[in-house]
Amino acid sequence: MYKIEALNDIVTRLGGTGGYKYEIQALNAWAVLVGAAGDYKYEIQALNAIDKSKGGTGLHKYNIDALNSICKAAGGSGLNKYEIAALVFIGSNVNYYLLNEFIGAKEAYSQLKVGKTATTSIRVRRSSDNAEQDIGFVSGSIDTASLLAFVGIGDGYITKWYGQSEVVDARQTTALNQPKIVDAGVLVVANEKPALNFDGVADFLNLNSGDILTTKNATFFIKLTAKPVVNKIIIGNISSHFLGFTSTTNIRFRISSVVLDFAIPEVTQGQLITITAVISDLTTNVGARIYVDGVESTTGQLFTGVTDDFTYRYLGYGGFVGSYYEGKILSYYMFDRPFSAQEISDFTSKL
Repeated sequence: MYKIEALNDIVTRLGGTGGYKYEIQALNAWAVLVGAAGDYKYEIQALNAIDKSKGGTGLHKYNIDALNSICKAAGGSGLNKYEIAALVFIGSNVNYYLLNEFIGAKEAYSQLKVGKTATTSIRVRRSSDNAEQDIGFVSGSIDTASLLAFVGIGDGYITKWYGQSEVVDARQTTALNQPKIVDAGVLVVANEKPALNFDGVADFLNLNSGDILTTKNATFFIKLTAKPVVNKIIIGNISSHFLGFTSTTNIRFRISSVVLDFAIPEVTQGQLITITAVISDLTTNVGARIYVDGVESTTGQLFTGVTDDFTYRYLGYGGFVGSYYEGKILSYYMFDRPFSAQEISDFTSKL
């Protein structure tokens, strides 16, 4: 039950007048924050938008549980107390974009609309006649209806994965090397979400349009289905710079001549996980940490004596024979700073 005192506090802070009077002007101010249209109109659509953003189900279902979770997420105190902080949280998060909360992504590729200014998700080639078409977003995710209508009963291949941050698009102009997103008219999915399928034989994407990227202060996030066998490389450049699996319980990270193996909880083939790799410049060494699903796998390690940058240009390929990744990739991000453990946990929970 929402106490009148809490409602009045909201009214006062939104410019309403009168003791304990919940005026239509205050409601309208809130409605504007959550995207309702019309003067002084507090529409059910606005309520529904709030509920859906918090995981509520069913059209126009506005549960007390959803309200309470918003309040708690916004720092409200006391069970079911709907404070002004919750209103501010709603206003900034109904149209939520991941990259507005986590600032500074240098690379961001996803089937979800994670950047406010992003308009296009992918460019796809259909197998029937090799025609290509850009595919945008609908309701915050890739427009699968347009994608499937364009591809038809054949296969759809990625020629471009549009970047939603500073670095330009990931591309593949060679048909033989293009990951698949539609297979015989059926959308490729992982856990019911659209994904790019890398065949383990020749598929990969050129990050940053193929230009070499370098860093020694970075956090990488890759959401994928696991292929935990040796030389299945997730990101890389040449044989001396890569990140990938070696077994069901190990991830290998290499910079120059130094190889670090990180023990991880056992994963099975096809298991959907998020891998996070962190590197940090420690002047005389480069430090590294590996996380699986937001949890650090083992204690961080040092690339002893390595002061070189980590260089990379490929997603799904290590730059050497037999190093193509086999599995599905849903999203990939790179930030040019080391994330804290809490940041990694928070970011992973929202992928």
